[in-house]
Amino acid sequence: MAEFVNINQMYKQMDHVLDVLKEEYMKNVTLRVNVGAFESLHIDVEGEKVMLNEVAQVGRKGGQAIVLNFSDFPTAIPSALKALQASGLGMNPQQEGTTLYIPLPKITTEHRENLAKQAKVLFNKTKAALQDVQNKYIRDARKKTEKPADTAFSVQQKIHAIADDYIRRGESLMQEKQKELMGK
Repeated sequence: MAEFVNINQMYKQMDHVLDVLKEEYMKNVTLRVNVGAFESLHIDVEGEKVMLNEVAQVGRKGGQAIVLNFSDFPTAIPSALKALQASGLGMNPQQEGTTLYIPLPKITTEHRENLAKQAKVLFNKTKAALQDVQNKYIRDARKKTEKPADTAFSVQQKIHAIADDYIRRGESLMQEKQKELMGK
Protein backbone atom coordinates (compact mmCIF):
# COMPACT_ATOMS: atom_id res chain seq x y z
CA MET A 1 0.00 0.00 0.00
CA ALA A 2 2.91 2.35 0.74
CA GLU A 3 3.87 2.27 -2.93
CA PHE A 4 0.55 3.88 -3.87
CA VAL A 5 0.00 6.45 -1.10
CA ASN A 6 1.99 8.18 1.63
CA ILE A 7 0.46 6.37 4.60
CA ASN A 8 2.22 8.45 7.25
CA GLN A 9 0.98 11.68 5.67
CA MET A 10 -2.57 10.30 5.52
CA TYR A 11 -2.45 9.36 9.22
CA LYS A 12 -1.08 12.81 10.10
CA GLN A 13 -3.88 14.54 8.21
CA MET A 14 -6.56 12.39 9.84
CA ASP A 15 -5.00 12.87 13.29
CA HIS A 16 -5.02 16.63 12.69
CA VAL A 17 -8.74 16.55 11.82
CA LEU A 18 -9.52 14.75 15.10
CA ASP A 19 -7.27 17.13 17.04
CA VAL A 20 -9.24 20.07 15.64
CA LEU A 21 -12.48 18.42 16.79
CA LYS A 22 -11.08 17.92 20.31
CA GLU A 23 -9.95 21.55 20.42
CA GLU A 24 -13.36 22.78 19.25
CA TYR A 25 -15.06 20.68 21.92
CA MET A 26 -12.80 22.08 24.63
CA LYS A 27 -13.21 25.71 23.55
CA ASN A 28 -16.74 26.02 22.23
CA VAL A 29 -18.84 23.11 23.46
CA THR A 30 -18.63 23.27 27.20
CA LEU A 31 -20.87 24.17 30.10
CA ARG A 32 -18.28 26.59 31.44
CA VAL A 33 -17.57 29.40 29.03
CA ASN A 34 -13.85 29.66 28.40
CA VAL A 35 -12.39 33.15 27.93
CA GLY A 36 -9.91 31.56 25.53
CA ALA A 37 -12.74 30.87 23.09
CA PHE A 38 -13.12 34.63 22.72
CA GLU A 39 -9.44 35.53 22.78
CA SER A 40 -8.65 33.32 19.80
CA LEU A 41 -11.60 34.57 17.73
CA HIS A 42 -10.38 36.06 14.44
CA ILE A 43 -11.79 39.40 13.35
CA ASP A 44 -11.21 41.57 10.31
CA VAL A 45 -9.63 44.93 11.22
CA GLU A 46 -8.69 47.32 8.43
CA GLY A 47 -8.44 44.46 5.93
CA GLU A 48 -6.29 42.24 8.17
CA LYS A 49 -7.32 39.17 10.14
CA VAL A 50 -6.27 39.56 13.78
CA MET A 51 -7.13 37.72 16.97
CA LEU A 52 -9.62 39.45 19.27
CA ASN A 53 -7.15 39.61 22.16
CA GLU A 54 -4.84 41.76 20.00
CA VAL A 55 -7.39 44.60 19.81
CA ALA A 56 -9.39 44.14 23.03
CA GLN A 57 -8.88 43.25 26.65
CA VAL A 58 -10.87 40.11 27.43
CA GLY A 59 -12.06 39.40 30.95
CA ARG A 60 -14.91 38.15 33.10
CA LYS A 61 -17.37 40.16 35.11
CA GLY A 62 -18.36 37.89 37.95
CA GLY A 63 -19.84 34.66 36.67
CA GLN A 64 -22.46 36.33 34.54
CA ALA A 65 -20.62 38.01 31.67
CA ILE A 66 -17.53 38.22 29.49
CA VAL A 67 -16.22 41.77 29.07
CA LEU A 68 -14.43 42.93 25.91
CA ASN A 69 -12.80 46.34 26.35
CA PHE A 70 -11.98 48.07 23.04
CA SER A 71 -10.80 51.39 24.52
CA ASP A 72 -7.46 51.12 22.65
CA PHE A 73 -9.06 50.07 19.34
CA PRO A 74 -12.71 51.26 19.17
CA THR A 75 -12.83 50.94 15.36
CA ALA A 76 -12.68 47.14 15.77
CA ILE A 77 -16.06 46.94 17.54
CA PRO A 78 -18.26 46.47 14.42
CA SER A 79 -16.12 43.65 13.03
CA ALA A 80 -15.93 42.07 16.51
CA LEU A 81 -19.72 42.10 16.71
CA LYS A 82 -19.95 40.41 13.29
CA ALA A 83 -17.35 37.81 14.25
CA LEU A 84 -19.11 37.04 17.55
CA GLN A 85 -22.46 36.56 15.85
CA ALA A 86 -20.91 34.38 13.13
CA SER A 87 -18.84 32.31 15.59
CA GLY A 88 -21.61 29.90 16.50
CA LEU A 89 -21.00 30.47 20.21
CA GLY A 90 -24.62 31.56 20.57
CA MET A 91 -23.77 34.79 22.37
CA ASN A 92 -25.66 38.08 22.21
CA PRO A 93 -23.16 40.90 22.87
CA GLN A 94 -24.36 44.25 24.20
CA GLN A 95 -22.37 47.41 23.53
CA GLU A 96 -21.82 50.15 26.06
CA GLY A 97 -19.39 52.76 24.72
CA THR A 98 -16.13 51.01 23.85
CA THR A 99 -17.02 47.93 25.88
CA LEU A 100 -18.93 44.83 24.84
CA TYR A 101 -20.68 42.76 27.47
CA ILE A 102 -21.53 39.19 26.59
CA PRO A 103 -24.04 37.72 29.04
CA LEU A 104 -23.36 34.08 29.78
CA PRO A 105 -26.35 31.78 29.47
CA LYS A 106 -27.69 29.99 32.51
CA ILE A 107 -27.12 26.26 32.45
CA THR A 108 -30.57 24.91 31.66
CA THR A 109 -31.67 21.66 30.06
CA GLU A 110 -32.35 23.58 26.86
CA HIS A 111 -28.82 25.05 26.91
CA ARG A 112 -27.38 21.56 27.46
CA GLU A 113 -29.41 20.20 24.54
CA ASN A 114 -28.23 23.02 22.26
CA LEU A 115 -24.62 22.30 23.17
CA ALA A 116 -25.17 18.59 22.46
CA LYS A 117 -26.57 19.53 19.04
CA GLN A 118 -23.56 21.75 18.43
CA ALA A 119 -21.30 18.79 19.29
CA LYS A 120 -23.11 16.74 16.64
CA VAL A 121 -22.70 19.52 14.04
CA LEU A 122 -18.97 19.72 14.76
CA PHE A 123 -18.70 15.93 14.45
CA ASN A 124 -20.46 16.03 11.08
CA LYS A 125 -17.95 18.63 9.85
CA THR A 126 -15.13 16.42 11.10
CA LYS A 127 -16.63 13.40 9.36
CA ALA A 128 -16.80 15.34 6.09
CA ALA A 129 -13.17 16.45 6.51
CA LEU A 130 -12.07 12.86 7.15
CA GLN A 131 -13.96 11.71 4.06
CA ASP A 132 -12.23 14.45 2.04
CA VAL A 133 -8.84 13.13 3.17
CA GLN A 134 -9.96 9.59 2.34
CA ASN A 135 -11.12 10.58 -1.12
CA LYS A 136 -7.88 12.46 -1.83
CA TYR A 137 -5.79 9.38 -1.06
CA ILE A 138 -8.10 7.07 -3.00
CA ARG A 139 -7.71 9.36 -6.03
CA ASP A 140 -3.93 9.36 -5.55
CA ALA A 141 -3.92 5.56 -5.37
CA ARG A 142 -5.99 5.29 -8.56
CA LYS A 143 -3.58 7.55 -10.42
CA LYS A 144 -0.54 5.52 -9.37
CA THR A 145 -2.09 2.11 -9.89
CA GLU A 146 -0.77 0.31 -12.91
CA LYS A 147 -1.25 -3.05 -11.22
CA PRO A 148 -4.24 -5.35 -11.57
CA ALA A 149 -7.65 -4.07 -10.56
CA ASP A 150 -7.60 -6.35 -7.52
CA THR A 151 -4.61 -4.50 -6.06
CA ALA A 152 -6.18 -1.08 -6.67
CA PHE A 153 -9.43 -2.22 -5.07
CA SER A 154 -7.54 -3.66 -2.09
CA VAL A 155 -5.70 -0.36 -1.52
CA GLN A 156 -8.96 1.58 -1.73
CA GLN A 157 -10.59 -0.77 0.78
CA LYS A 158 -7.69 -0.30 3.23
CA ILE A 159 -7.90 3.50 2.92
CA HIS A 160 -11.65 3.31 3.45
CA ALA A 161 -11.18 1.10 6.55
CA ILE A 162 -8.66 3.54 8.03
CA ALA A 163 -11.01 6.48 7.45
CA ASP A 164 -13.91 4.54 8.98
CA ASP A 165 -11.79 3.91 12.07
CA TYR A 166 -11.10 7.64 12.42
CA ILE A 167 -14.80 8.43 11.92
CA ARG A 168 -15.66 5.93 14.69
CA ARG A 169 -13.14 7.66 16.97
CA GLY A 170 -14.73 11.03 16.19
CA GLU A 171 -18.18 9.63 16.84
CA SER A 172 -16.96 8.24 20.16
CA LEU A 173 -15.62 11.69 21.10
CA MET A 174 -19.00 13.20 20.21
CA GLN A 175 -20.92 10.65 22.29
CA GLU A 176 -18.64 11.23 25.29
CA LYS A 177 -19.08 14.98 24.95
CA GLN A 178 -22.85 14.67 24.70
CA LYS A 179 -22.96 12.49 27.84
CA GLU A 180 -20.81 15.06 29.65
CA LEU A 181 -23.07 17.91 28.51
CA MET A 182 -26.30 16.15 29.44
CA GLY A 183 -24.93 15.12 32.84
CA LYS A 184 -25.36 11.40 32.24
